[in-house]
Amino acid sequence: MKRFVFILLILFCFASNQQAQINLVKNPSFETITACPNVGNQIKLATGWDTLKSGGGGGPEVFNNCANPNNNLGVPLNVYGVSFQIPKTGVSYSLMSWFITPLIQREYIQTQLLQPLVTGRTYCVKFYVSLSNRSRYAIDELGAYFDDGSIYAPYYAPAIVNPQVKSPTGVFYSDTLNWMKVEGLYTATANHSYLTLGNFKSQAATNYTVAYPSSTSIVADYYTDDVSVIDAATPAYAGRDTLLCTNDSVFLGRTPEIGLDCQWFNNNIQIAEGAGIWVKPSNTQTYIVKQDLCGIIDYDTVTVAINPTCFVGINELNKQTTFEVYPNPTNSILNIKSNNQQLQNATIEIKNTLGQLVYFDIYAPQINISYLPSGIYFITLINKESRRTIKFVKD
Repeated sequence: MKRFVFILLILFCFASNQQAQINLVKNPSFETITACPNVGNQIKLATGWDTLKSGGGGGPEVFNNCANPNNNLGVPLNVYGVSFQIPKTGVSYSLMSWFITPLIQREYIQTQLLQPLVTGRTYCVKFYVSLSNRSRYAIDELGAYFDDGSIYAPYYAPAIVNPQVKSPTGVFYSDTLNWMKVEGLYTATANHSYLTLGNFKSQAATNYTVAYPSSTSIVADYYTDDVSVIDAATPAYAGRDTLLCTNDSVFLGRTPEIGLDCQWFNNNIQIAEGAGIWVKPSNTQTYIVKQDLCGIIDYDTVTVAINPTCFVGINELNKQTTFEVYPNPTNSILNIKSNNQQLQNATIEIKNTLGQLVYFDIYAPQINISYLPSGIYFITLINKESRRTIKFVKD
């Protein structure tokens, strides 16, 4: 058993490396927060995000649905109770004042990348914005700027630099209902480690239009969500060819993450979107994933074959499951309760959402899973007569 556990740990470490985050932006949709926002100017509550490291940057906000609606920082209603926006992803997003006239005011958000860019390598840079309902104005050239963290701006003043990625000139981002995409390819000229989003033009050079004349506000405020920086050479990945039993299922592709846009096809028909999907074919099937990174298209194919000589009972994932686990979610000890005496002599296996084995042992009423990364897992009890699987969540 010790030898098996050692081999399993090696495989688990290898699997973890294979699942390393592709998006270089930490907390790309502002979901992870250290506390619920209760006043303005609290972007730093979103883990990994802040204003300008070297000074300035104004006072951008983070909104989350945990906030008290009365303090104007909730989701979806916020900003003095006049702005409404559903997040692009999850339950959180940020807000910046990108332009105010006749006053001169700018706000910026900044994050340190998970690892520096590689000089000469091309990256797909992407983020989404939506104009707040209270905004009178809309602007163009919304930008993303990479540097070593030395960008600086006086108090609420513009930081005048040339962003490497920006929205088109003359296209005013004025939609208050839908999320508008800003994207572009950038070939790194240095090992930049910081990403800053905002309007990097002077007041006189900023192109703006009156988008909503009925608004008495003097701002162009933009919600921001789903920020990503991904190596444009990242290959599409559909997974390994797999052999299944009848009525079994398998996860294909990569763990879904912000910025990794994919479409899945079966028999020339699109069946899903996302970096990875679950499938449960009744016969041998071929699946194709189409990956789009800022217009760079790549494909990969995987075949899922069915072995007609083996069969997984239809009770495996249904309500007739003969055991339960608790607490669920848990962050350490997983308790297993079963009224089926035959399962008391079973073996236990745990797989992640990629179908990779992360635990195997004989049945025990308790399992310590504190070493597992947070996420969704599937635990299966197996004996000679049957196998039963249910899902649990590791906090």
